[in-house]
Amino acid sequence: MVQFTCYLVVLSIAAGGLAACKCDVAAVEADIDTLVCQVTAFVVFPPTNGSVDDALAIHADATSIINTLNTAASDVEAAGEFSEEDDTAILSTIETSLLTVLGSLLDIIDKK
Repeated sequence: MVQFTCYLVVLSIAAGGLAACKCDVAAVEADIDTLVCQVTAFVVFPPTNGSVDDALAIHADATSIINTLNTAASDVEAAGEFSEEDDTAILSTIETSLLTVLGSLLDIIDKK
């Protein structure tokens, strides 16, 4: 459930960025790429009988994702509007990443 919430937050931030952002498109795309990498790496979730160390590693990964989301939100809030071309580029980045993120989250669910 937490993973799906993180994914929804990523999309919310990206959508907010499309509505009100004058920051560099490359910076927004980099934020999205960073989030995708972090969510994908989160798949190290142990299949069974996890230890305290596993739980701490998962917590650290989740905290890192939250920090990246906060940074992305700050970047988006600090800017103006994107052009239509910029909107298209950012949406393309999100669409390209969608299957990777969903696959990673489904892997976590399968291990549950």
